[in-house]
Amino acid sequence: MNPILLYLAWKATRRTCPTTGKTSSRFAGALRVVGYAGLVTAGLGMAAAHKARADVGSAALSMGRELSQTTTDLRGGYTASLNGQRFHLGESVEDAPVAAVLDDAEKACAESPGAFAGLFEAMPKKGTLKGGKAYSIEGSFTHGIVRNGTEKDGVVMCFTQDPKHPRGTVESLSAFASSQDLGDLGKLSYVYAKRGANGKTHVTRASTDEHFSLAAITTGGETHGHDGTVPRPAGATRILTAEIEGASQSTNVFTSDAKVPAVIAHYDETLKKAGFTRLTPPSSTHTLRVYFRDGFEVLVAANAQDEKTVFAVTEQKFQSKNAKSVLEVSP
Repeated sequence: MNPILLYLAWKATRRTCPTTGKTSSRFAGALRVVGYAGLVTAGLGMAAAHKARADVGSAALSMGRELSQTTTDLRGGYTASLNGQRFHLGESVEDAPVAAVLDDAEKACAESPGAFAGLFEAMPKKGTLKGGKAYSIEGSFTHGIVRNGTEKDGVVMCFTQDPKHPRGTVESLSAFASSQDLGDLGKLSYVYAKRGANGKTHVTRASTDEHFSLAAITTGGETHGHDGTVPRPAGATRILTAEIEGASQSTNVFTSDAKVPAVIAHYDETLKKAGFTRLTPPSSTHTLRVYFRDGFEVLVAANAQDEKTVFAVTEQKFQSKNAKSVLEVSP
């Protein structure tokens, strides 16, 4: 599943809501949420001792640069969930320079070290990897903290745990290997800071809750997710449900053996019967549809991947005097 599918769908449909006349930028929220799943997976890179720090740090910094471009509507912060696994994200603008923001983030990591604290303490700070590649480990990395960047932008990533319930590295890694729950490693904390043209620092933050099951996200779509109002095509399998708490929107991602035209035809026919109006936004890489009726919108973004069709369906309710609290849609 490619999260960029969702982001491109958002960009293609960032427009005025036909039922309210307001810009539907918040309609993008659930689409962008799916991209943040990468934050959690990236955190596991720290567990691979054979990986040089530069590899993990570069990946974390690259991710921050990508994510910061999709968080412009997240001021104040949101709590989101992927197949029921909650995490928190948001953006802020601060007067402090990038280095100061990252110093604070690193300090918070050091005060409540997670499972990786001390994992590399016995490893020489400098040396040569297999194949002759030289490496150098910064002090923070030996405490399970990834920090990378320049005065222009940078990232700090770590796992933290409750100091009242400390758990050793071996115990934590053993528990995680069995549970696939990030909570056994600690809470993942991710901070990306970038200096803006106005001299202020734009900060993107993300963190997980005490429990965050990777198994629920990677293979638990049918068990832990849920469908929206619009019925899925016959034979489709749900792989992800993404939601933002407090927002009347959700995104479901499905996969199907049917071709893209057949999947799109299902939504065209189903929503036409339910009285929806259809829009077809232009896209060179995906098939997009937007359907709206009485303050209720449905966005479908689909493309072919590995001989299957992967498609995301986002449902959004707008505040409108004509909006209905319950809208029945049947195939």
